[in-house]
Amino acid sequence: MAHTPEDSDGMAIARQRIAEEAEARTGRLDLRDLRLERLPDNLFDLTHLRELDLGNPSWWVPNLSGPNHINAQRTGFGTLVRLENLAVSHSDLTSLDFVSSLPTLHGFACGCNEVSDLGPLAACSNLRSLNCANTQVGDLTPLTACSNLQILNCSNTRVSDLAPLAECSNLQHLDASGCQLQPLPAALLSQPFLETLWLSNATVAGIPSSGVLSQDLGDNCLNRVRAHYADLAAGAAETGRVKLILLGNGGVGKTQIARWLAEKPFDEAWDSTHGIAVGGVTLADDAATQMQIWDFGGQEIYHGAHALFLGGPAVIAIVWDPATEAEPMQTCNGLTFRNQPLAYWAAVARHLGHRDSPLLVIQSKCDRLEQEVRTPPLPAGLLDHRPYTKNLQVSAKAKRGRASLLETLADAATWLRAPERLGAVRVGAGRLRVQQRLEAMIAADQYRSPDERQHRLLTMDAFTDLCSEAGGVSSPAALLTYLDAEGTVLHRPGLFDDRIILDQNWALEAVYAVFERDRGAFTEIRRANGRFTRDLLARLVWQNHSAAEQDLFLDLMRSCGIAFEHRRFTIDDDGAETIEYIAPELLPATTDTGGLWTAGDPTETVTFDYPLLHGGLIRSVMAELGGRAGANARYWRDGLCGFEADSQSRLWIDQTTGTDPATPWQGHLRLRTQGGNARELMDQLVRVVERAQQRVGLTPSTVTRSSPPDPRTEPRALTLVQEKPNQPEWYVSYAWGDDSEDGKAREAIVDRLCDAAAERGRVIVRDKNELSLGDNLIRFMERIGQGDRVFVILSNKYLASPNCMFELTELWRTSKQDPALFRSRVRICALPKTEIWTDDHRNHWIDHWEEQENKLFERIQKSKIAAMADANHRNLKLFHRFSTQVADILSNLTDHIQPRTFEELEQYGLDDC
Repeated sequence: MAHTPEDSDGMAIARQRIAEEAEARTGRLDLRDLRLERLPDNLFDLTHLRELDLGNPSWWVPNLSGPNHINAQRTGFGTLVRLENLAVSHSDLTSLDFVSSLPTLHGFACGCNEVSDLGPLAACSNLRSLNCANTQVGDLTPLTACSNLQILNCSNTRVSDLAPLAECSNLQHLDASGCQLQPLPAALLSQPFLETLWLSNATVAGIPSSGVLSQDLGDNCLNRVRAHYADLAAGAAETGRVKLILLGNGGVGKTQIARWLAEKPFDEAWDSTHGIAVGGVTLADDAATQMQIWDFGGQEIYHGAHALFLGGPAVIAIVWDPATEAEPMQTCNGLTFRNQPLAYWAAVARHLGHRDSPLLVIQSKCDRLEQEVRTPPLPAGLLDHRPYTKNLQVSAKAKRGRASLLETLADAATWLRAPERLGAVRVGAGRLRVQQRLEAMIAADQYRSPDERQHRLLTMDAFTDLCSEAGGVSSPAALLTYLDAEGTVLHRPGLFDDRIILDQNWALEAVYAVFERDRGAFTEIRRANGRFTRDLLARLVWQNHSAAEQDLFLDLMRSCGIAFEHRRFTIDDDGAETIEYIAPELLPATTDTGGLWTAGDPTETVTFDYPLLHGGLIRSVMAELGGRAGANARYWRDGLCGFEADSQSRLWIDQTTGTDPATPWQGHLRLRTQGGNARELMDQLVRVVERAQQRVGLTPSTVTRSSPPDPRTEPRALTLVQEKPNQPEWYVSYAWGDDSEDGKAREAIVDRLCDAAAERGRVIVRDKNELSLGDNLIRFMERIGQGDRVFVILSNKYLASPNCMFELTELWRTSKQDPALFRSRVRICALPKTEIWTDDHRNHWIDHWEEQENKLFERIQKSKIAAMADANHRNLKLFHRFSTQVADILSNLTDHIQPRTFEELEQYGLDDC
């Protein structure tokens, strides 16, 4: 029998809630996300309602939800004359004509509907909050009657003129993201209560495309916009700068083209660009236009960072050559990289580039006429969406096609700066003076040898002084953001010891030297499963840089998502911390998840599908979560898993690309949670992914979810910790792997101990049973050091073993070197003949580890290979720790009576459980 709208599940829920509200009379009713085909008639009998929500918060999950159908009954809202807040977002609404009968309305949300006329809102003089985002609204004039309006979201609408909002003297928060706007009225910007202005992915006539408006959805640009107009008022100058972005595989000739445009000679020895190289040229036929050339490294590790710079209007040039197109892989500086097909780079321009950016497809290395490929190897229709495209064939080496290239660049720049697109961009004359001075400092340094350059870094005080000298700069901080976006400088607030990087190529070369195989660090980091310390990089790639410069490079790596802090630990007695980082690009393909996931358990799942997906997304997600989790999560190249404390839920995130050979650049990111409040954790993780998407410029084509989000979930910080078992963790630490009689005796004692514990319902974990080939021994030893109770079977072999001593000193460290706390966690059994009872015995172990330390130090001094190994330097510090701590540990143990027989150990270690 066919179902009617009257007997749907959503209708039943709605009727139940209406009946409950009719009795309780709270004044609030929530009918969100019920997919109602029509509204229950008795809804309009609730004339006491003050708040009514009929929206659909999970509209972006098409397999789970659909709109509530309310348009046909919209006139019924006229009976709800006490309504103060009404939400009808993402319904089937086409008109707001009913709103004029709701004079008490304070908050109204009608986004994601086919409405276009805000006229009826003129009757709502008490309106304080309006969300009309993602509608066809184009005229805000009716809002001049809404003098109490405080919050307006008109993002992604047809609004172009914000002048009517000058009449809204109480306006505090305005979101016009995604709109193409006329110059912003001074009367609006000077509103006394205006606090936030969001203009993400918007264009404003006359304002530079980047560095002034919002960089992402949460970026309040109000102060920068005010500073921009204040600087213009002090004196304006038209800037003829247009960005030229060179994209393509490494080695295709992008840098040679950039040098050619700058009239520099062809460089036969050039290998490849690292990161982003920025330079400028003035077009000979158009002296007023300066092309700011952004030469992007083509290797995949750079793609995530490069996406940050593609969102603004620019001339995008994809450089390719047939030989590289035919080779799936390339080798550069000992590293093997995957070459992407031309179609991939076209997809990058399509999905990451600005809608108005002209696109040039340049065949390089075209030394002779017969080498020209008239039709680039692209799928039919892939570039049809671009408003401006040109195919060119050039050779920087043979100097072919330069005139055509210059003419096309000038034409593309003129087209981009037309009034209907970017328009003529004006900046404060003071800003331009500061920018030109900085560029002159950078240019002067290029003629000096690397060790004589004077302007690699600039302090904030020096920059502020420069702004004062130039005059006409109202906010040095706002100007700095603009100059960073322009590529003149590199600055990240709170990082680099708050210094400004002028010589960006110097900094990027240092960062990407870490990934050059012939420099040594690459191999060591990969061998260490993606982990590294500053000491390692200082020895292998940053020998010629100061400690302060090394810290700056690490800040840069973290800010770009190339690395994140994994853990901090102390080895030396002076308490100095060593920070260990992870480079996601050098993580292993798989990892031991350490029991952090259980296949088959009920699981929440969200899958984001992307028409373009690169490694920058998972690296960005990993950097955010890894920075919080540290060693409490497990990481591999394309994912991570862990446990979140507040939700008491596990998480698993992974990324997959290349499943379709025809479009290997497409892929998906999958989120999974299980246990505890898995749905709440999933809502938080979705926000993490959305932030990462903003950072790397990716947008999913579809999002599917196993269950809808909970609209009540409030954003919060995630706390990733080690998942605690249901009962305390017990371990045994002993020297094993010895077939001697003494070794067999030790095994027998441990076997009896584990059996006796099992009879009492306790499990004692032993590394011999837990570890298999390829598992991380150090990680397991650290787990022992964190154990609630640890049985230590002391023997001479134990005290001479680096692994056993690491476990013992970790127990001492995690007990804060407090003898009482140490003894409360540790159950020691010293086997016969173990030399710990006299001062001479304890001094023997001090001497033993000092001798081991000295031997290793001599080996490092004599051998360059030994000196390169990070493990040797780590062991050197550990041997020093053993020699300085072993006497204290043993003295505290021998000062108290210890069990000498198994029966005493059993009573001492198990009878209190």
